[in-house]
Amino acid sequence: MPLPADLQPIWRPISDLPLIAWAIRNMLECAKEQYETLVPCRQTPHVLDDHLIGRVLKLHREQKEDLWFYQEQLARWKKQKLTAGQRKEIEALAGELANAAAMIDSVIALAEELSDGTIDKVMAKSDLTAGVEALLGRPTRDQGADDLTIFTAMGDLMPSFKPLLDLAGAQPDTFDSVCRQFPGVYVYAKILETVAEGMASGEIEVPLLAEQQPTSNVHPILPKLTVNRQFISAFLAAQSPCFALALVEERKRPYAFLALRPDEAIPPQSSNLGFRFGHSLIGNADYEVVHFAFEFYGFKTYNVLLNPNNTLVRAVLTRMVENGNYFIFAVDPNNSAASFRTDITQGDLAGLKSNFPRIQRSVTTDPQYRKAVASFARNPDPAGVLLQWVCRDSVEALDLTKDRLDLNPARD
Repeated sequence: MPLPADLQPIWRPISDLPLIAWAIRNMLECAKEQYETLVPCRQTPHVLDDHLIGRVLKLHREQKEDLWFYQEQLARWKKQKLTAGQRKEIEALAGELANAAAMIDSVIALAEELSDGTIDKVMAKSDLTAGVEALLGRPTRDQGADDLTIFTAMGDLMPSFKPLLDLAGAQPDTFDSVCRQFPGVYVYAKILETVAEGMASGEIEVPLLAEQQPTSNVHPILPKLTVNRQFISAFLAAQSPCFALALVEERKRPYAFLALRPDEAIPPQSSNLGFRFGHSLIGNADYEVVHFAFEFYGFKTYNVLLNPNNTLVRAVLTRMVENGNYFIFAVDPNNSAASFRTDITQGDLAGLKSNFPRIQRSVTTDPQYRKAVASFARNPDPAGVLLQWVCRDSVEALDLTKDRLDLNPARD
């Protein structure tokens, strides 16, 4: 459909080539920066609000509608008599314009994906609202309950309440508004903060569960696990804090095995509360890096970055996605260990399946991976300890047919 006469574009002379070149390249660079800014929010979309996402979508949808002008301008110039340098520049700009179009589409798709998890959407969900309102039916200080009793009674609210805690750090003004709407949120948040600080300092003691009594070096509530002995030896010899991937056998079936070694022991009172395990992809249109985060409640968060263009990473993540189950193995500085089995559908790892096709196609190079690690180390999100990825080329970690080592669970 032709444009109205008063909206007809003004086609530029070839002398304006530098101006158009700047506009196309700036559009591409801005789209890349916007995409890189939004990617980390996949893990915590609730730190965004509908207004911000709406602005991003409006801007990039308008840019997408304007792409035809640049395409037509370049096509018109190609028909003119050009110098060799001008023709070469126009050909280069055509490629960059195509990249800009693809990048803009990626930003729009990602923003639309994140729009389902903004704080506005989270607060509109009935399960979270009901969970917050359920605070009114829990033990209260007015009833004589202490903070630890209140905290324990509210444990089942943690999955729904955690997004609000993240919001408190990212957007305190919005969090204050939520607290005014639901007064119980502020009370629970302060109790959680007080109890977490008390557990971290040791002032608050939490009894060990029976299966976690320290009767040996391994404290899982699991049957026998089998791993490759050479891999475990290399992992335990690596400099901590570190992380490694492998396969583990349980009841004659192989599973993904994620091993971490913090440089300090995780207090039992924190491990008793469990931990949150999250996933995101970091990068841009040219590369991607897999990010895992282990948040031990009341203690610390541990981050690790993996290059998906790695045989070991792809093999373990493939097993993780196909089986739906995986094991986490945490070793403290005294070489005491705890094993946990969990499900990929739980928590933030559900997104791993949707990201898996891109992970399989990844061509991330070592320099790109190192650059991503350096950038993340300067500004980790979530804040925490960055674990060094070790044993990354230890293909024996995938071999459970020989040099087998059994990890037997503790017995009461």
